[in-house]
Amino acid sequence: GFANANLAARQGTTAHKAAEAKALVMLGKMTDAELDATLLELSVEPETGDEAYSEEMGEWITEYIDLLKQFADEGREVLIEQRVSAAVPLTGGHEGEVYEVKGSADATALPLDLKPRKKKTKKNRRSIDVVDLKYGNGIFVEVDENSQARFYGLGVLGDLADDEGNLPDVDDITYHIVQPRLGGIRSWTESIDDLLDWRDNVAAPALTAALYGPEEGATFAPSESACQFCPARGTCEALAEDVFAKGADLFEAIDNGDFPEWEFGV
Repeated sequence: GFANANLAARQGTTAHKAAEAKALVMLGKMTDAELDATLLELSVEPETGDEAYSEEMGEWITEYIDLLKQFADEGREVLIEQRVSAAVPLTGGHEGEVYEVKGSADATALPLDLKPRKKKTKKNRRSIDVVDLKYGNGIFVEVDENSQARFYGLGVLGDLADDEGNLPDVDDITYHIVQPRLGGIRSWTESIDDLLDWRDNVAAPALTAALYGPEEGATFAPSESACQFCPARGTCEALAEDVFAKGADLFEAIDNGDFPEWEFGV
């Protein structure tokens, strides 16, 4: 219900801020003193309505930090809270238009080398890792074919493209959902080709329908309870960019023809 979702959101906000600070210290981009000050502030004066930081919360997010440390220890560049923008080509009467779906990826690990390869082999296979921390324990979040994670992946790919729009020489993307209080780390890998195929044949028509309505083939089944947390409530176009902030999987809901109660980015 609303109360549980609200509690999860308040816990998640603080946990993400603490995790970001701990990750930056691990990467050498923040001092221990700055971390202590940040955690103290989150403990004593969290943002209005947010849950205060505690040692227990710190223990729960250790699994997330340890995963990022694995990538860093491999010598890979790890980006924290990276703002990304996934460019999605629209369909139907809006073919030729591109819509930017914006969000913030909790963490991303890039391949050691992005220079074009003369030959692709199993030994020089390259993967991007996208990590999403879900602190809440009310809703089990699947990683396989997770639309939100895929949009982060598309955004990261776009950021790595050259000035002419050519994508980097990468083979696949591995997504990690870190839900420490509900199952730990779940991972799933897909090829770049499969991700782009999903973008063009699943996400593109779904987003077009969400933005421009039933005439584009949307199949909505709204109700007061089902739409309570829906990011498309009201004017989809105005709220489309809030999808990531609320952790809502709009596109999967459109595919299924229903709107579940949304988990807010926790």
